[in-house]
Amino acid sequence: MKRIAMTGVLLGACLTPVTGFAASNVTYSKGVVENKTFGYTVKTTDALKKAIQQDKVELVKNKTVKSKYGVITRSGTFALYYKVKGADQLLVNLNYEPKKLSKKQFDREIGYGTYLGTKGSKTYYYVVPTEAVKGAVGKKAIENLIVKDVPQMMKTFKLQ
Repeated sequence: MKRIAMTGVLLGACLTPVTGFAASNVTYSKGVVENKTFGYTVKTTDALKKAIQQDKVELVKNKTVKSKYGVITRSGTFALYYKVKGADQLLVNLNYEPKKLSKKQFDREIGYGTYLGTKGSKTYYYVVPTEAVKGAVGKKAIENLIVKDVPQMMKTFKLQ
């Protein structure tokens, strides 16, 4: 009985850091989102940095999840959400495909999002929302972040 309990404890101790690591390798500090494992950095704009400091915008570290529509969000990436009453408003979601694609192949195979480039066997791209959630409708500050600040921020995306 003790051996089974110890095996469970050891298994839990071994699995927890591995599963936790995949989503936790994204960091934010002083206006820079970084993933050293994947080798990318993104600098936020002053408006996004201020909104994060004021706790209006939240950085969410993604986990690998497949939606009911077949869209896969992968670990090691991130999303920014503006906090509103009810469901939070997505500002941007960084994602990747686990294969190297040219811009032309990306447009043909993925068909949505903005192509950022490739590193190794990953093709990076980002997606912005196509519509507002109920609590964000008509809020100019949120609209400006999506339309102006997010594209400006994503121009600073660098792969090392």
